Amino acid sequence: IARLQYGARVRIVEVQRTPSRIRGRLQNPPGWISLRELPAGHEWAKPVDRLAADARPPRGSSGRCSWPRSAPSPAAEVERRGPPTALRGGPASLRELAEKWEERSPRDRAEALLVILQAELEASRVETQARKRALASLGAVKEELGFCDGLRRSDRAPQEEKHPKVTPPSASRRLGEKPEPKRGDDSRWNFRERDGDIITLDDRNMEKPFEVDNKDEAIRLVKASPEKYFGCYWVKAPYQGKAKVYPRTCIFFGSGSERYAEHPEAVCAMTAEYLALPAKCAVTPDCFTLGCLAKFGSLKLSSRSPGRQQGVADAPGLKLIGDVDPSDIRQGEVGDCWLLSAISALAEFDGAIRQLFSASKDLERLPIDAFNTYKVRLWDLKLWKRVEVEVDERLIWDDEAGELLGCKPSLDNELWPCVLEKAVAAHCGGWDKIDGGQASHAWRLLT
Repeated sequence: IARLQYGARVRIVEVQRTPSRIRGRLQNPPGWISLRELPAGHEWAKPVDRLAADARPPRGSSGRCSWPRSAPSPAAEVERRGPPTALRGGPASLRELAEKWEERSPRDRAEALLVILQAELEASRVETQARKRALASLGAVKEELGFCDGLRRSDRAPQEEKHPKVTPPSASRRLGEKPEPKRGDDSRWNFRERDGDIITLDDRNMEKPFEVDNKDEAIRLVKASPEKYFGCYWVKAPYQGKAKVYPRTCIFFGSGSERYAEHPEAVCAMTAEYLALPAKCAVTPDCFTLGCLAKFGSLKLSSRSPGRQQGVADAPGLKLIGDVDPSDIRQGEVGDCWLLSAISALAEFDGAIRQLFSASKDLERLPIDAFNTYKVRLWDLKLWKRVEVEVDERLIWDDEAGELLGCKPSLDNELWPCVLEKAVAAHCGGWDKIDGGQASHAWRLLT
């Protein structure tokens, strides 16, 4: 998409609206392009009948697609120049074109201009303003004629879409939109009171709990909407203090509660836990979780299974993969933003993430009550062929930090970001091997 010049005409086959922007899906070239930013009103694309009105893109558009102020449009350049004098000394076909300039179609004139612009560009070796103007005009004329690296798009064989559109049954939210919390089965909610405990928040938390008058009001709110509230705590008599209720949008430390060492007799906490999967099951371990993934630098790591009352994704709607969204990615402690940004970009393409898990059976049913293992299809860059990396359900846990080491489950409890990151780390030989890198390397591994 970055190769598109300002003023290029593209066909939008689908439009999506999010709270921050409107974007359109293209078929050729395949991908998405931003049309408008809603809060600020920036506009990156316009209907065809409005393109000629502007000689410059609006403020806020990407510099790579901008149209230089001094560079005229291709049509205006053709009319201004008239028959280029260089055509008269060229091949016979071009000399004939110059002699009958007024009789030629605009496309023939533009093709002639393309030849002249290329000659000017080759002659100007220094980055001058003339070279920049020639380069801008050359790109615009190529787009107008349908040229791509010397080959017209009309002459190229049609390409099949690499990732055909797949709409999963659960796909219901717009791109980037936060999912609505699900209540789940009421019989699976467990409200556990802990004398002497308080709710613990991470230092990065920005969401504040709110106070209520008493214990009964706090408990009533949590039990009425456990999908929205993680828990609450209150001060016991004869101590004085208000009760607090904690939304699930808070970032909690560890499992979310711990012993209040100073005055354990003064407080009590209650948390709402969802029994998504049985707490105990027979483990069939992979060869990575207790091997190359059990350490990161000097850290010694453990593991926890999501949905099994171990403090990871104990909430309704737990699934391996559902409504895939680029915002499902939530980075952990590992410096693998190069990998996660590539995965997030891949999630823009319908069906691309599901293709990586295509070796796992019954994707819509996973995870199941029994111990789960997942197969992920990646590329072996030494052999340059696909390989299947099999990892189990356990996610790596940093006991010192009290949280998952790697990627967190998505806000609607999808596990695919965690499992995919774990598989790539295992494939590369450990967490240290993916602590720093480039997105281009990640795309080679994934696609």
